[in-house]
Amino acid sequence: IVAMTANAFASDQAACLDAGMNAFVAKPINAEKLHEVLDRVMLGPAIREEHPSRTEASSFSRAPLEALLEQLDASTVEDILQCFGTEVPSLLERLERRLAEGTATEAEVSLLSLRRVLGNLGFVAAADCCREQVEALAAGNCPDADGVGALRQLVEAGLRTCRIILAQNEGAEPRLASAA
Repeated sequence: IVAMTANAFASDQAACLDAGMNAFVAKPINAEKLHEVLDRVMLGPAIREEHPSRTEASSFSRAPLEALLEQLDASTVEDILQCFGTEVPSLLERLERRLAEGTATEAEVSLLSLRRVLGNLGFVAAADCCREQVEALAAGNCPDADGVGALRQLVEAGLRTCRIILAQNEGAEPRLASAA
């Protein structure tokens, strides 16, 4: 269930989430943002802790990681995240170089690739940061190093959340048999 309302205050969002909504989109509705929210919600059921913080709830979606844990064992998911954690810094460095060189088209390609990967793993805030930087490029504004630094911090925060989720699921068996 996705709430779409003109009431865009944080308290309105909290009320919708507390009422059991899976996501919240404030009007005016941006088609791209709505599509992203629907994709995220459709990946699987929203898994909520008893009292998730509003910041965590809006910056990271547990659903993609939980879906991986449903299909794979925790050590395989941990390997995937380890690979992700190793590869993303090099992607961010490449993005920084492209921005410094002023190659907007290549920077946009890097941002779109990062956004896709981040969104697929539930890094909502980081994926949104990539989207915002792509929009800035489209408007003729080149994102600066601060934007990449913020993106790096969001990725690190997401990885910490992933480690917590993995620790909570340690010892859980996957529900689907592996193809091995």
